[in-house]
Amino acid sequence: MSGSRDFVTLGVLAVLVAGAVWLSALFDTRPQVTEAAAAAIKAEMAFFIEVYADPAARKACTSKTVEGDFGMFSAMTYWFDETGQDAGMLEIEAVRCPTSRRCIVDINTVGSGMRYELEKTGDDWAVNKSDIRWIV
Repeated sequence: MSGSRDFVTLGVLAVLVAGAVWLSALFDTRPQVTEAAAAAIKAEMAFFIEVYADPAARKACTSKTVEGDFGMFSAMTYWFDETGQDAGMLEIEAVRCPTSRRCIVDINTVGSGMRYELEKTGDDWAVNKSDIRWIV
């Protein structure tokens, strides 16, 4: 009888290990936050990069905040490149990743805020859906 108990014990241990591996994969929520945010930024800036910008070019920016009554804002910040020309602003408001293959990225610009839902397929992040969160 001792041999059959050994097999039962071994079987129970194997089931416990398999269950633990399955649960760890199910609850693995350590996503590639940086990669998801970069894919959302690329989606947000796609038009500007394609039409106006050399994405490798980096310039020193300055800003000026103007207090006043701007509807839902009490102040507006304007951005300028190193030559004093108007420049854009982009801010990552939040990155939430409910799973290791799905993230939601909120991005604010000067006049609007967008939400991007991204999904990872293989090594690549792609935007599945985008919504306007707010607009001035």
